[in-house]
Amino acid sequence: MILGELGATYMKVESYDLLETEPASDELPLDEAGHNETWNDVLRLQQEGIEPAIFRTISARVLMIHGDIDPHPGALTHELLRQFIPGLEYIQLDRCGHEPWRERPFRRGGSGMDGSKVGRSPRKARRASQHRSKAGSAFLCFPPWFRQRFNGTVRLSHINVSMPKGGEDMARAFYGRLLGLREIPKPEPLRVRGGVWLNADGLDVHVSVEEQRGSANAQRHFGLECSDVDRLRASLMAAGVETDDGRPAPWKRFFVRDPFDNRIEIHEAGALRA
Repeated sequence: MILGELGATYMKVESYDLLETEPASDELPLDEAGHNETWNDVLRLQQEGIEPAIFRTISARVLMIHGDIDPHPGALTHELLRQFIPGLEYIQLDRCGHEPWRERPFRRGGSGMDGSKVGRSPRKARRASQHRSKAGSAFLCFPPWFRQRFNGTVRLSHINVSMPKGGEDMARAFYGRLLGLREIPKPEPLRVRGGVWLNADGLDVHVSVEEQRGSANAQRHFGLECSDVDRLRASLMAAGVETDDGRPAPWKRFFVRDPFDNRIEIHEAGALRA
């Protein structure tokens, strides 16, 4: 209750001409513990150097919208983030606060979103906000698949690491004798490619031959067993995610890369054991 009242007070202070009848953006009940945990995580990621460096993985165009009444330093935040997000664009709206879409000037079309009355330039806004110390707010343009959900069953089935050609004995010595994993036979059509497969208590470890490590056809990946391969692939493709068949295999599968370029094999259930 106290957090909610405090938030409402801050919103009034950080606004220009707020539409009181508009619902607040936070529809979920306030969670003080969750709030504290979230900000502690942010501070930890910054201290460990993970954030904002991780933002370099964002390839989509990003639009940052900032109201000129908002005390958060939008221009300074934009200057920092554009070092990590090349496609970051910045718009500052006149006579708007922390939530521009709830402001009367924004609803009347006089705040610059239509291009007719754009607010101060980033350079002028940066000079005006240099005395502020809070972190700004960025509205990220997430890719089409961001809110898409698959309702089938998926479980981790295997990981695939690589070795040079002829390294099977070394792989057996390390994974088999040193780590104690039991070797399992590869499917007959795949044995000509070399490599060693091992069982790690139900999760397979595939040690595959890869002569050109780091190439577009790199073999390092992890595998997900899926209850409906075709439906998941169709769902991904409809969301604009690229998939590929990979090399031929005696089971139904396809490959996809996550937003961080990690390669993932999606395959039908029960396919990998000979």
